[in-house]
Amino acid sequence: MSLALEKSGFYEVCTKLFFNFAVRNSRNGGIGRPVCRQVGALRLIVVAIEILKRIYVYAISSMHHNYIYVGMTKNLEERFDRHNSGRERTTKAYLPYKIIYQEECLDRVSARKREKYWKSGVGKEQLRTIRDTLIA
Repeated sequence: MSLALEKSGFYEVCTKLFFNFAVRNSRNGGIGRPVCRQVGALRLIVVAIEILKRIYVYAISSMHHNYIYVGMTKNLEERFDRHNSGRERTTKAYLPYKIIYQEECLDRVSARKREKYWKSGVGKEQLRTIRDTLIA
């Protein structure tokens, strides 16, 4: 098993999906045909791959300064921890942060378009409005 696949959680996601599929689709509570032989197993593989390809576009706001950062990542929790622990140079000076907006995109191209929108003037204005409503 490669380290990259192990880190991405691919095997864990596939195992959970396959187990649920096998139990639901067998007559004897999970004992029956191997999952790879069941109808729909290929679709489960595709779903697992799609889940792992998803990219999050997010906006974080400094709790003590007037600063909003917009970015994109595959692992939102890990990325947010990096921002709040001071391991990102662009956000280090404005610690601590809270997430004010997040959305899930199916691929990198659409995520980049959404990120560019939120970094634009109109997008930043909307983020300020969101931030101000969360504070009030």
